[in-house]
Amino acid sequence: MDKTEQILSELSFIERSEGVRVLFACESGSRAWGFASPDSDYDVRFVYVRPVKGYLRLEKTRAVIEWPDMGQMIDDMDIVGWDLCKFLRLMRGSNPAVFEWLGSPIVYREDAHLDLVRRASRDCFLPEKSAHHYTHMAMDNYNEHMRGDSARLKKVLYVIRSILAARHVMKRFSVPPVPFETLADRYLEPEMAPIVDEMLDLKRSSDEDYVFSPESHPEMLEKCQKWVLESLETLNQDVLTIRKHEECRWDDLNDVFWQLLGL
Repeated sequence: MDKTEQILSELSFIERSEGVRVLFACESGSRAWGFASPDSDYDVRFVYVRPVKGYLRLEKTRAVIEWPDMGQMIDDMDIVGWDLCKFLRLMRGSNPAVFEWLGSPIVYREDAHLDLVRRASRDCFLPEKSAHHYTHMAMDNYNEHMRGDSARLKKVLYVIRSILAARHVMKRFSVPPVPFETLADRYLEPEMAPIVDEMLDLKRSSDEDYVFSPESHPEMLEKCQKWVLESLETLNQDVLTIRKHEECRWDDLNDVFWQLLGL
């Protein structure tokens, strides 16, 4: 059984065990971004819906399924699902994870009616929230993982991708493409391109814990640190200029929810 078949088998088992219907399942993280290491996990994310009676219960029902249980994994798979209610509420608030899932280039399952969600998502994207999210994510990861003399290569690439995603939002006011190389081709300065290309090659051929250091790659980390700080300084000023947009109407999302429930 290949990995895709194994993932599909697990999703079917989740449906039977949890009494839910999986509407959508995709890959997220480094495999979706295009720079997985040989030992990278499969980060499977899915959206599910319960039978109508499951939403008419007096007791509170969890809106997340972590499979098989929190803190555990099946082989090299991390499988997490969100209830459609949670997914639509987060989509209304322009949660970046929602758009990254919907934009993933690796889709394992997709219900024929999910197009209703995709169409509704276009009115839910808020550029100001997305730009702030990616800028702050880059800043937080830089402060936590890149300020020293060495850094895990995957964390450096996370920071670079966040900056490029924020640049996309600032320039086009639209959802950033998920693949890293698409963002790099559009928004990375020419002088940084060879450095990032080398890092991508290294990430794809090394294990997840590979450390990027002056000893292994003289001056490259220093150049990356300088580029990140200069980029963040500009972005922190630019995000202040984005005008706020109104959130989409609850009625529109309620209609999507009811249709997917078959009401």
